[in-house]
Amino acid sequence: MFIFTVAILGAAIAPAMYFLGLQNTSASDAALLANGEIIIFSIIFALLIFKNERLQTIGYMSIILVIIGIIVVTTNLQFDKSSLSKVTYGDILIIGATILWAADNNRRKLLLNI
Repeated sequence: MFIFTVAILGAAIAPAMYFLGLQNTSASDAALLANGEIIIFSIIFALLIFKNERLQTIGYMSIILVIIGIIVVTTNLQFDKSSLSKVTYGDILIIGATILWAADNNRRKLLLNI
């Protein structure tokens, strides 16, 4: 069951979400949001799941900068009552795909350690 979830999430659902997201957002937004998978979500999941993962100060700074970039891309720095309306459907799909890929990366690491 564990291998099945890894395969379905990482190889089927996440790419489908990503390509649907690419059709509904700009290329520059998609490129920056895709960095979230490696830089933010994979690292955060690794820190939470594998307690032996450690980051230096530069690692934490890079996470903060990418989070700021994702906030800028998704909101255009317009934080009013309608700021959620500025987040596109494509942005949400790409962020969802990157979260699934990050979970997939960490599940594979768990699978290899079993």
